[in-house]
Amino acid sequence: MKVVNECKRLHSAMLWQVKRSISWIFPGDLEGISFLKLIDELEPAREVSDHWYKKAVKNEDFILGWYKAADRSGASITLHIGDIYKCIPRVYRWTPVATLIITQTLAHEVGHHISRKKGQAIGLTGRQDKKADREEETRAYVYAAKVMARMRRRLHYRLAAWAVSDLSQWHDVRALLNWREGKYKEAADGWYKSWVIDPDNERLRYNYWLAKAKCDRDLTSCKHPGDAPLDPQ
Repeated sequence: MKVVNECKRLHSAMLWQVKRSISWIFPGDLEGISFLKLIDELEPAREVSDHWYKKAVKNEDFILGWYKAADRSGASITLHIGDIYKCIPRVYRWTPVATLIITQTLAHEVGHHISRKKGQAIGLTGRQDKKADREEETRAYVYAAKVMARMRRRLHYRLAAWAVSDLSQWHDVRALLNWREGKYKEAADGWYKSWVIDPDNERLRYNYWLAKAKCDRDLTSCKHPGDAPLDPQ
């Protein structure tokens, strides 16, 4: 898999972190992915752009990465390094904390790739599952969780994981304060950052979609439109 760096402000150390993240992915799971593209800003949407991309650019949504299924040039993954580093305070950007968060995003997109393949690779083993996967998003989360669990076997990544947990709580609290001040876009962005860092937390996911719906003025998309966000326990 080739790394294509299209970032305008990507430091060499950040590129090293991306390569470290790639090293944690089982090589067989990367088969069929032609390239990994790194960007630090979204290109303007075009007429041929996917609907989700047009909407994301229009709404200035927070996007960490996406997977593109195989076409003439093969499958690809794009990581929006600019938005990924917005999740990470400067004090953590040169530590294993950044590597953990980048790997979380990359592994999730690789999980989507595996789910699209006719033969399903079982995460981190190279074995094949002949049955098609109908729950692609769930599979992507499960695959990423396996990669992260493997990383946490190393002491320095276990220590970094504790810092990541604190970082998620920090984004969570800031999002709640923004909600109470009526800053729904900032609240949605904050809960999205927190949810990306702690993807198994259903409360963060609920709060993000609630704030997103409030921001979009599309409360009918919420299960409980009149509900307030759930507070941390």
